[in-house]
Amino acid sequence: MVKAKPADIKANLSELDPSFRAVLLYGPNEGLARERADRFSKQIVDDLADTFNVARPTSDQVRADPPLLQDEMSALSMVGGRRLVRLDRAGDSVSWAVANVLQTKVGDALLVITAGDLGPRSKLRRLIEADPAALAVPCYEDSQNDTVQLIRQELSDRGLSLEPDAMAYLQTNLGSDRMISRSELAKLALYMEGREPASISLDDARSVVGDSSAWALDDIASAAAQGDVQRLDLMLERAEARHDSAISILRTLSRRLERLYLVCGLMEENHSYDGAASVLRPPLFFKDKSSFRAQTAKWSAASLGRALELVAEAEGQCKSTGFPDFAIASRTCLQIATAAGRKL
Repeated sequence: MVKAKPADIKANLSELDPSFRAVLLYGPNEGLARERADRFSKQIVDDLADTFNVARPTSDQVRADPPLLQDEMSALSMVGGRRLVRLDRAGDSVSWAVANVLQTKVGDALLVITAGDLGPRSKLRRLIEADPAALAVPCYEDSQNDTVQLIRQELSDRGLSLEPDAMAYLQTNLGSDRMISRSELAKLALYMEGREPASISLDDARSVVGDSSAWALDDIASAAAQGDVQRLDLMLERAEARHDSAISILRTLSRRLERLYLVCGLMEENHSYDGAASVLRPPLFFKDKSSFRAQTAKWSAASLGRALELVAEAEGQCKSTGFPDFAIASRTCLQIATAAGRKL
C-alpha cells in the first residue's frame, strides 16, 4: 500500500478494509491524527478504555523491548473479538518492532500508530507505505475549506448559527489543528448556552476565540509584513520554543498578505485607505489598525502577489522535502520582511 488517497481515507474511516493489520496516522495536524486514530480504533473496539481488548504500550516500552509489540498483537482476547493495539507518539525508533509485526503476521489484532510529521525518508513511514497489509494516512493542517466545514458542523450540531463576520473571524483565528479547533468551538458553544438569539456575533467570537498562541502567530505575520527583522527574529525564536507549527506560521502570514493585497489593490484603483479597509472580513481588530495601515505603505499589489507566491512555495516545500519545516518557514518570513518597503 502507498500513501492513502483522500477517497481511500474516507472509505476506510467508514469501514476499514479487514486485510489491513496496521494503520499509521502521521503529519503536522496532531489533533486530526488523534481524531482519525480513534475512528479507526472504534471500528475494532467500542470502548477504548477496555483493558481486556485494548493494549497501549508506550513508544519507550517498545524501544526498550521490541518483542513486546508482537506479544500484544498475538495475544488473544479474554472476552472474544478482535483486539486493538494503540502505539501513540511513535517515530522511526520503533520501526524494527513494527516491521516484525508485519512480517510475522501472527494474531488478528489491529495496530493503530500515531506519529508526528514524518518526512518521505522516514523508516516508519516507508515501512507502512510499502506493505500491502498496512495503511498510511497523512494528516496535514486543515485547509480553510476544512475549517469552514468544521465550524459549521460543530456549531449547527449545537443549534447555533453564525453571522458572516463571526464566521470570517473564526476561519482566520482558529488555526489549523483539528483538536484545538474543536476545543475552541466547544468553549464558544458553552459561552452561548442559554442566550437568545442563538446566533454568534463577531463580538461573541472575539470574546472566546483568539488565544495567546493565535495572537503570537499574528505577531509573526505582522512583523514580517512590517519589515521589522529584529522583532521577527525574536518572535520566531519564541515560536520555535513553543513548537509552533511551521504550516500554521506560513498560513497566518499568507492571510496577512492576502488582506494587504486586497487593500493595496483597491487603493491603486484610487479608493481611499478607509474605503478599501472597510471591505475586510473580518474587520481589522482595533489593536491592529495602526500597524496594518503602516504596512500598506510598504507594499504594492504586485510585490504582495510575489510574496504570496513565495509563501505558497514554502508550504509546498514543508510537505514535500526532507528539510526542517520550521527552518523553511523562518527563512520565508525573513525573506518577506526583507522585501517590505520595496515596491518593485
